[in-house]
This record gives sequence, structure tokens and C-alpha cells, in this order.
Amino acid sequence: PIADGGDWGIAVNLIQKYGLVPKPAYPESHTSSHTSELMDRMTLMLSSFGYQIRTTLQDGGSVEEAREIKQLCVRNAHRILCIHLGTPPGSFVWQYRNGDDDDFVERISTPLDFARDYVTVPFGSYVQLSQDPRHNYYKRYTVKNSLPICGGNPLVFVNVPAQEMKAMCVKMLKDGLPVWFACNVDEECDNDHGLWDAELYGCNELYGVRVPKLNKEERIRCGYPMGDHVMLLTGVDLAEDGTAKRWRVENSYGDYGDNGY
Repeated sequence: PIADGGDWGIAVNLIQKYGLVPKPAYPESHTSSHTSELMDRMTLMLSSFGYQIRTTLQDGGSVEEAREIKQLCVRNAHRILCIHLGTPPGSFVWQYRNGDDDDFVERISTPLDFARDYVTVPFGSYVQLSQDPRHNYYKRYTVKNSLPICGGNPLVFVNVPAQEMKAMCVKMLKDGLPVWFACNVDEECDNDHGLWDAELYGCNELYGVRVPKLNKEERIRCGYPMGDHVMLLTGVDLAEDGTAKRWRVENSYGDYGDNGY
């Protein structure tokens, strides 16, 4: 029922509802970069409570009883997350240098005040693109049951061909804007040398078998490819015709750009 990944639309919903804080006010923990144990605990707890809620209703229990179980689950989830990640600050002291002066200015901010007063990124104006050949291009789609938070906005995206998506990424990078993207990093990847290629490993020759080759639409219908990691495009090497030869990619585990992604 839960994973440690996310989506741009989820981030926007969280920022709009809860705000942002500078990193010194809410530093990283060990778990925030090593989430597997936390996810195991949360998955077991949520699955167990979900099962208890369903069986309570199936056995004739009231909706009020089921809601009490749900509230206990939410309290437990909050406690576990705070133990692993720290408790988000309700307010904090924000110190900065005032222009060219040597004097520091201190202000007490809340996360919502900080996001409103100091963060100029227009989060709500970005459009999320997807390339899903199962559906018509140049149409707007949403994902069923994708409402991230109560009172938020559902996740939506515009479906475009891959080449058009690449062209838009190039344009954004030329304008000095990094590009958030999700992809399947486990597919034919050589981390040591920074290489991705659909034919990187000759597995058919290695095993002496011939596996039918599926296109992207067929692979999606089989449930095979997944966007299992989010990263950031921060640069591009262009050919003479303006198309991308190589991308510079950064992610939460370090900078892969020097390896030639």
C-alpha cells in the first residue's frame, strides 16, 4: 500500500497544503536516504490495519468502529514516520543576510509562511508529460484513485510522443530550467560505466534462447516497464541538428553526469 517514491503532482499538493522549510530546520536522517526498513514496517502495519477494517465491516461491525481502527492506524503511521524521519517543525527561525549589509535578519516562520514569502518557483504552473502509446496523444489524462491528499488535486498529465517530450526537455534546459523525470532505471543499466541501452546485454545469446521482442505499448500491457526512479535532467549535449546526443542526469544518490548518462 505504500512506496518510498513519489510524483511531481504529489509534491505540489504537499507544498500547497503544508509548505516548505529550509534544510537546516529539518535535516535529513539516516532513514531518509535508506528507506527500505521503514517501508517494510509501514507496509506491514498498513496491510494489517486495512485487513482489520475490512473484516470488521464484513463481520457486522459498524462504520464508527472501522473509523476508530483507521484513526489508530493513522496515529501509528505518524509516530513511525516521525521516529524515522523526525517531526516536521511547526515553526522555525529563518536567518539570512540583508542585501549587501553584513547584518543578519532573523524571522520566525511557519512552513506555509516560508513557502509563500521566499519560494518563487511557480509549482502549480508546470505540466506533467507522459509518453504512453496505449492512449491518444495530445490529450489530458488522470490516474484513477490518484488523489494524493484530502482536499488536493488529482494527478494529471498530457500524453505526447517521445520525440516531442525530448524536444521540450531540450527547450527547458536551454532556458536554464532543470527537468524532473521518472524512468525505469533497472532496464539494461550499467551503473559502473553510466550506460543505458536497450541492447546493452546480449542475454538471448548468453542463454541461447529467443525471447519475443515487444514494443513499449506491448511491454506496458504486460505490466513490465515501470517508472521506478525519479531524477533530474540538468544538461544536454546536442548534435548539429539540435537533437540530444547525451543527457546530464542527477539524482538523490549522486551525480551520474560524469559517467555519461
